[in-house]
Amino acid sequence: MKFKQIIKHICIAFVLFIMALYPTYKNITQGSGLYQYENHKLFMENNSHSFDPWQYRILCPLLVEKMFYILDATVLNTLYNTFKNKSIHTNTPQLQALQQDSLFFKYTIVFIVCRFLEDLCIYLLLWHYLFLFTKNKLLISIFILLAVWAMGNAVMNSDLSLNTYMDIIFYLTAAYIIVSKKNIYWILPLSILGAMNRETAAFIPLMLFFAHCDIKNKTLPPKKIWFITSVSVFLFFFILIIIRIHFGYRPDTHPWHLLVYNLFTPTNFHTYFEMFGALGVFPFMCFYYFRKNSYLLQMFFFLIVPIWFSVHLIGTYAREARCFLMPLFVIFMPMIIEIIEEKYKSAAN
Repeated sequence: MKFKQIIKHICIAFVLFIMALYPTYKNITQGSGLYQYENHKLFMENNSHSFDPWQYRILCPLLVEKMFYILDATVLNTLYNTFKNKSIHTNTPQLQALQQDSLFFKYTIVFIVCRFLEDLCIYLLLWHYLFLFTKNKLLISIFILLAVWAMGNAVMNSDLSLNTYMDIIFYLTAAYIIVSKKNIYWILPLSILGAMNRETAAFIPLMLFFAHCDIKNKTLPPKKIWFITSVSVFLFFFILIIIRIHFGYRPDTHPWHLLVYNLFTPTNFHTYFEMFGALGVFPFMCFYYFRKNSYLLQMFFFLIVPIWFSVHLIGTYAREARCFLMPLFVIFMPMIIEIIEEKYKSAAN
């Protein structure tokens, strides 16, 4: 390998490292990243703040426990012993507690490692996914940088939100499989893992079905698609039900009917700015150029975007804009790239 290529790969690795750490840094400094440990403890005690849905999102806490078990036997003790002897001048209670509580410090390191790996995985998946819509690597790099900024902006009232970004990983994987026409049987394990991670993964098997529908010609998908979709939907809801039976039911303390609060309360105008910080004007651009997009992306848009935005505007605090990152990466970004590609080809002709 030539010297220039070595330098190039080192620079790319360094940039990826910074990009993967940046959203975590924003979560800790401007969000609620250091509260991840408290939320994780409550989950492990079967006593989440709001039982439904947080107590039922089991995948990431279980992965954290496995990683903690591995790292605690190797490097975490050494890191903590080094850290607790450092002189840190701060009045922040969480930072002081990091030195005083070894478990708090160790778990925080595990959370950061997990989130770093999630971010890195999202960028790599996004690269391969967007490459299906354009071969312009510079354009893809710009969009991945936009994704980094979107994730860094979407930190209001947010801990490290491991399940949210795991959800994005599953959706990007599913979208890549469907668009690239890879082995669609991978939708089955993705549906299982998605159900263990977050109830919002329900669209994954439906994406496969709608991608093979031809509404214009009134053609339904072949039997193979019906089979995979049916089994995936069954497994998804079966797992959701089993998890809820296992943990039991508690009255939901999470408020609903938040549409007025999110959009029409004068003191909550910051909802618009938080959503703008994460989404920019991408949704409006996609709506404006909608007819020029491919039929596949139009189907993804119709299937996901109206329901996704309605549910999150009615049932969540929309200022926590990380909830809208999935449609940004899976739908809005490739739609805009298709428009850019079309305009570039038109200009060339």
